Amino acid sequence: MTTPDPALQASADAVNAVARLRFGWLWPAKTGFVFAGVVLPICCFALGFPESPTWQSGSVSVYAQLLLRHKSSSPLYPFLIYHMVCMLLLTFRPERYVKKFVVRFGVYSGVLTALVYWVLLGLTFAEGLSAAAGLGFYMAVTFASTAVLLSVGVLMVAILRKIHETGLFAQIVGPLLAIGFLLLSVVGMGLFGNPLIVFIMIVGLAGSCSLICAPLWTMMCYGFMSIHALRHSGVERFRFSLAQLMGGLTWFAAYMAAWRVAVDWMLEEYAKLPTEMYG
Repeated sequence: MTTPDPALQASADAVNAVARLRFGWLWPAKTGFVFAGVVLPICCFALGFPESPTWQSGSVSVYAQLLLRHKSSSPLYPFLIYHMVCMLLLTFRPERYVKKFVVRFGVYSGVLTALVYWVLLGLTFAEGLSAAAGLGFYMAVTFASTAVLLSVGVLMVAILRKIHETGLFAQIVGPLLAIGFLLLSVVGMGLFGNPLIVFIMIVGLAGSCSLICAPLWTMMCYGFMSIHALRHSGVERFRFSLAQLMGGLTWFAAYMAAWRVAVDWMLEEYAKLPTEMYG
């Protein structure tokens, strides 16, 4: 039995350490992946679509609204859980699970699911409009909101990094936060008679924006993780085994069957609506 060369072993350990460092996520990235890839989908599917159609108008928005409700979308829940579990595994244990195709595929396919729900939510805005107009309006709003938020986020990170380099982070940021809190409290007290009302409005606005943009953010999150996982998987791009191909085709068949059941249940709910609008 031969003993491994200490020099070679040390070199291999160094390579593995570098690989873990390159693929490992810092806590802000982990927070973003968990929020956009797990928390937002859970919140959206827990809420469902808040409004229910009142009659059989025949509009595409009515069908989209019914598809987003709990009963119709429940056949897709196993796939959603699969996506989220794979996202968590690649977020917190990437060096262990990035080599596993079944985990990477869960993230790859998550992009498709997020895209489908992005389109469905956009179609709900087509009430009184054409499907293309409603979908285009929704996509434009979500793209613009995301671009603004990303720009503000990048600017804030750059400012905080500059402040951190001065070595006076706590001395500068602390008083600024205190002043901002005081000003918002004064505005709330002066305009609404409650010092906390402005904070409640900000939280409500942020929550509403997050839910409206959730499918796009989730799709971007899974897309970024898919690219990163593919780069660090150690396999050549667009190369897969027969077993992986068969597994992917099986998943796709089950996925389409789940959507077929969801559409059937949606049509059942649609048939229960009045055929004429009252009032």
